[in-house]
Amino acid sequence: MAKMFGISSWDDLLDGPKKAILPSSAAWYDRKFKTPSGKYEFKSELAEKNGHTALPEYKPEAESKLPFHLFTPHVQFGLHSQFINLDWMQVFYPEPFVYIHPSSAKKKGISENDLVKSFQWHR
Repeated sequence: MAKMFGISSWDDLLDGPKKAILPSSAAWYDRKFKTPSGKYEFKSELAEKNGHTALPEYKPEAESKLPFHLFTPHVQFGLHSQFINLDWMQVFYPEPFVYIHPSSAKKKGISENDLVKSFQWHR
């Protein structure tokens, strides 16, 4: 385990704190990409060969029957929407809440601290 921290002797500890040298789980941590060139490719010949565009392109948002998209962002001290029911978390988040962009709220007649009903529509 000492090797993970770059420690080979007790003297190494006199230099101060050590940071663990852990292998990364990122596919490109070694800067070698699994592409024909071995580099990051903005233009993908592989995508083109498979019937896709070689370069990323903008596609307008598809029409939706619903007015909003529901996301569950990470909250401080939480894990997405988990653990929000713990007693000590109630100090930080005593009531459920949603964030709505001010221009979207205005269109719906919603003001700061208004009570709203939020739900996820399942297809």
